[in-house]
Amino acid sequence: MLFALVITLASTPSAGELAENGGLRGALVKVQLEGQPAGSPFAAMSREELRREYRRLEEDRPPIAGAVMAIALGGGALGIGAITTWISGLVALTSRLPLIPFAVGIGLAAGGAIVLIIGIVMLRAAIAERKPFNDAMDEVRGRLDGTWEAPTPSYPARDDGPVAPVPPPPPPLPPPSADFGVRPSLVLATF
Repeated sequence: MLFALVITLASTPSAGELAENGGLRGALVKVQLEGQPAGSPFAAMSREELRREYRRLEEDRPPIAGAVMAIALGGGALGIGAITTWISGLVALTSRLPLIPFAVGIGLAAGGAIVLIIGIVMLRAAIAERKPFNDAMDEVRGRLDGTWEAPTPSYPARDDGPVAPVPPPPPPLPPPSADFGVRPSLVLATF
């Protein structure tokens, strides 16, 4: 498993190679919504232009497959390394076997933990980069479906001053044996 992990990491292209080959197309896009005009650029587009824009956004959206694969490989290596470490540690303690499998398990678990952490960081960064694309795609999809509603602006929370005190609880109910002067008119049984 460690060999497969090393091969996978060695075969991953660097950012420089991706930039030269055009693999980072759209991956470094930063959108600032504060600087945009109030009107949406999609409002004046026809249905065909909206379809083309949706396809373009889908193609330019940064991928998350590498981050997901790093999380899966790191988690698998961490799990296998932990199990290998535990079993080889028990065997090494109960017999005179060498500690090499124990060291391999520790190395596999440590490598898996590192790849897992890198994958999680990569996934968080990719999700942050994909958010403007996903928001734009949701708007285009909503306009194509006819279900788009402009988001309502968020207003600051208002301060109404102190809150009125809670009213006192109602008075307690009278005990069930209280006699209010009402006598029963129908007696079914007396004991």
